[in-house]
Amino acid sequence: MKPRDLQDLLIDLLEGAMSARDDPDDPLADFADRTDGIDRVSSYRDEDMLTYDAGFVVRMKPGTEYAVTIIRNR
Repeated sequence: MKPRDLQDLLIDLLEGAMSARDDPDDPLADFADRTDGIDRVSSYRDEDMLTYDAGFVVRMKPGTEYAVTIIRNR
């Protein structure tokens, strides 16, 4: 798996959990409760960040941002 593939997988997982908040029958519903504070998730590329690294930004509802960088070790 390439770093960008992992980035896309993690973004899809977080976005899927965020959308599962409204559907108690969704398999991600239990995980969705833990994503309640997340407002948005977007890749570095979508955010026009000046880096070649794979990664994404998690925006929280109060405005806090977290940058998650994915770096291959081996």
